[in-house]
Amino acid sequence: MRLGVGSVAMAALPCGPGRQTMACVRCGLYLVDDGDTRLALLLRGPGDNDPDGNATLEVACADQAAAQRAVDEVWQQAVARNVFRGQVISFGDEMFGQGHGSGGVLRFHDRPVLRRDMVVLPPAVLDDIERQVIGVARHAGRLLASGQHLKRGVLLHGSPGTGKTHTIRYLLGQLDGVTVVILSGHALRWIGEACSVARVLAPSVVVIETWT
Repeated sequence: MRLGVGSVAMAALPCGPGRQTMACVRCGLYLVDDGDTRLALLLRGPGDNDPDGNATLEVACADQAAAQRAVDEVWQQAVARNVFRGQVISFGDEMFGQGHGSGGVLRFHDRPVLRRDMVVLPPAVLDDIERQVIGVARHAGRLLASGQHLKRGVLLHGSPGTGKTHTIRYLLGQLDGVTVVILSGHALRWIGEACSVARVLAPSVVVIETWT
């Protein structure tokens, strides 16, 4: 196999709802000089035969501890700067009649915008739901400082047309900056992965929609 110098292979991938994209390296070799330590990092994105696959990072260094520190730092930055953080995303299936495909399992969605007076629930019921969802998000710091956990759950059930989806749309619009992971239909098989994503991209909310 012959090696040569050429252009870096790039791919334009979605980084938000609509047509937002970001130029990403598909395959690149990085030579890093960190003081007296030298490292080689090989980054490879999903191949054409497996567009839903994972990106991989390999690090070569004479100092194994330094290589591990590089991997740990890259992971920390990947979590902190993750394009899905603070977004409304779903696993594959569309939600609310829209979806912006990422070419992979996760899809971006526009965050719904809905006024409170458009929700059809009785005011007292909506007050309780807001307290459990919006209230916890707004007072997360105070709750944690007092030793309280932030894990809360709200179950909405009823016949079609009673306002379940409408209420969810309203709540998501009030949670700006919070990561929302949506599961519905056949995508419910991704429940384990959805919870993992929600934990990594916290503060977050998982929305599960089922029907019988």
